Amino acid sequence: MFDIGFQEILMVSVLALLIMGPERLPGAIRTGSLWLAKLRRSFSEMKAEIENEVGINADDIRMQLHNEGVLKSIEKTKQQLKNEVDALNIKDDLQDLAKAIDPSSDATPPEFSRAAQQAKAAKEALQAAADNPPEPANPTRVPDQDVDDAGTHEASQPSPADNKPKTP
Repeated sequence: MFDIGFQEILMVSVLALLIMGPERLPGAIRTGSLWLAKLRRSFSEMKAEIENEVGINADDIRMQLHNEGVLKSIEKTKQQLKNEVDALNIKDDLQDLAKAIDPSSDATPPEFSRAAQQAKAAKEALQAAADNPPEPANPTRVPDQDVDDAGTHEASQPSPADNKPKTP
């Protein structure tokens, strides 16, 4: 109803304190609050009587107006999209796409059928690979190197003869 900020309330409070004084201000606030409550009550009673006489609730009217506004907005957006699609001249492309997607349609453009064939072939290849996994590779032994029981190569172990100091 009224858009009153903090500064306005503070200014009115200071003026009321200066005009009425600290002794009469609490009684004036109490009286003003009572009158404001009576005024609100009488307005709400009048509103209820008018709604009963007319038979329409104000909230229903607001909701209906809001819904009509939303519907108008949706219709406006729909018309804008239709105009843009017509301006782009892609209506035929969209119809071909709709026919390709529609399973009851027999007309399938070749690019869609080619893509479907490639997808089917890829799926079959993946299924075949999953059904027949490749064998793990066996490690082969190098014939020139001997392997001890721990699986290490003897050639990689330093021999005691290698630790002797060489004499010139």
